[in-house]
Amino acid sequence: MSKLVKLTAAAIVFASAGAFAQSPDPAPAESAQDAEKPTKTWYVMIAIQQALGPRGCDVWRYKVSTKAPFAVEGPQQLTGFHADEVVGAWMAHLSERSPTVYRWLTGPTGHNRPEIYFRDTPEAAIEAFRKDGHLEHDRSCKGSALVKSPTVNFTFAPPEGFVSSDFGYTPPPADAVVVNELAKIPGM
Repeated sequence: MSKLVKLTAAAIVFASAGAFAQSPDPAPAESAQDAEKPTKTWYVMIAIQQALGPRGCDVWRYKVSTKAPFAVEGPQQLTGFHADEVVGAWMAHLSERSPTVYRWLTGPTGHNRPEIYFRDTPEAAIEAFRKDGHLEHDRSCKGSALVKSPTVNFTFAPPEGFVSSDFGYTPPPADAVVVNELAKIPGM
């Protein structure tokens, strides 16, 4: 064989080997379970204020908020069940790390509805939080205390199914009956 034929044969073998090495393996078919994996990173901030006591502003009013946003992996569309789960985990964290602060929020008057912000970026979460007056003292009462709780030690461990958009929904029992007209309440 001539040198030219040998070089040409070697080039063909090399080129075909290179093309084979570059061809991607076929991707495995996406299962339904894979479709439910985390699809979005949300940045979250939370604020909770103590409910006013029977004496109104004669008592101290406490507000506790996250000091900075923290990241949560979740579905593209969130529901109240997702928010409740994150707030519950944060309250458990406060109970363990800041028992006094936790008692302020869960004392005899309880607390107002938590306000939770899910945003696409940390900056957007902070901006929405700030616009609603969080990270500031409540000026409506003489005595107020703001506690900015650090989130550096807080990690949200999502429960099974949290990344699903229907997290928290339970289907009605199989033997459930829908009643359009309820019977009159006795004595009414």
